[in-house]
Amino acid sequence: MKNILLLGSGVSVAPLCDYLNERGYHITVASRNKMTAEEIVNQHSKRSFYPIDIDRSNPENQALDQLIKESSIVISFLPGPYQPLVTKYCLEHSVSLIMTCHIGYLFKTQQEFEQLDQQAKEKGIAIVTEAGTDPGYGSMIGKKLIDDVHAKGGEIIDLWYHVGVLPCNPNINPFGYKCFWAPKKSIFASVKIKDGSGDWIKDSQIPLIPGDKVYLETRTVEVPNIGTFESRPNSDSGAYLYPKVYGIDNVRNFYHGTLRYPGWGETLQGLIDLGFCDTQYRPELLEKTYQEIVLELCGSTNGDAKALVAQKLGIPVSHDIIMRYQWLGLFDNKRIIPPKDSPSYCDVISDLLVQKLGVYQPGDTEVDQIIMYYDMLVQYPDKKERIISITNPSAKPGDHYSICSQLTSKTAAMIARRLLEGSLNLTGLKYPTIPEIYQPVLQEYAEEGIRSKETVLAA
Repeated sequence: MKNILLLGSGVSVAPLCDYLNERGYHITVASRNKMTAEEIVNQHSKRSFYPIDIDRSNPENQALDQLIKESSIVISFLPGPYQPLVTKYCLEHSVSLIMTCHIGYLFKTQQEFEQLDQQAKEKGIAIVTEAGTDPGYGSMIGKKLIDDVHAKGGEIIDLWYHVGVLPCNPNINPFGYKCFWAPKKSIFASVKIKDGSGDWIKDSQIPLIPGDKVYLETRTVEVPNIGTFESRPNSDSGAYLYPKVYGIDNVRNFYHGTLRYPGWGETLQGLIDLGFCDTQYRPELLEKTYQEIVLELCGSTNGDAKALVAQKLGIPVSHDIIMRYQWLGLFDNKRIIPPKDSPSYCDVISDLLVQKLGVYQPGDTEVDQIIMYYDMLVQYPDKKERIISITNPSAKPGDHYSICSQLTSKTAAMIARRLLEGSLNLTGLKYPTIPEIYQPVLQEYAEEGIRSKETVLAA
């Protein structure tokens, strides 16, 4: 029997297990989280659980090595920094690998890409990266649009792509947000200032926006027949890379943005300006209240925390931002929630956001939607056109899984199934933006009722 090794047991993996288990595949779930992994395993008989703790600072892990050696294929939902070790063992044992994280965790230069691609080809395996929702399913939609334009002799001049996982109800809370995918990651993507920064192509140049200023670049976007949102440059958009992936090297404008309901950007920028992006280890925070931490960040030990925050941010106390912070509990004289990771300002605020905004649970009435909005300007030899593509699937009240979890896991599962069946015959390092992958995957989703809607306008 072909065995699939699934690394990780987060909120996005269960639909993948259902999809593959229904088709008779045995899945070994390897995770350091015993409780969540066993919960997944106990739902079906063709699964087994293996406890494993991967230390990314350790170049060797015998347990992981052995598990990969015994597998037919590996699907990794581990955080990006762990992927190089997983890739190393997959290459050693000639086992194909599918991952959902960004390709940047595996290589930084075109030369490194080519080296890894050659290694995979020599081993006769496929390494498919970015096989989730976005990048993944969303990238497939864009590449099909582009390939269709190229087939008609057209050239992409501008590509604007906005994507977001959002509550269907914008009034769910003052932030208009809930965690429908990896909770800490979805908040960290907004709060934690990483090495990357917002980057996009504007008039054939690449403006780099520092991570602590990215929300200052927020723009209003009207998605036809859906609503008004705000979009900020995605810190993982990789404008230096994705034009090559899409095959549009000469594009004038290339923008990949994250959608949120209006007000999110200015509110998160305020948290950054207050100092909550600081990731320095601070054990003393465990003994403080939220109000004390806010006062400390405002350079005070007493006073009206609400007024001091407003003063530091240069806004009136009556501003919506202050209202959102009050709802969050930042002005409460209440001991902080001990962070799961490490006590830092960043962990304090992200854990508080996760708790207050909430995490999707099976059967929730408040469900999510995905908005993928492409707006392309195309030049043909005799005319210009504007192509609008909108994909907007949503979960239904009472669904066991969020729509984000479904698309993230099932995209990887669809690719894995085809590799195992032999209908997808690939070797080397691949994005899911090649026709051999995106055509059958998009077709399978379309048969489930998930598809994009295109409109072509004269430009």
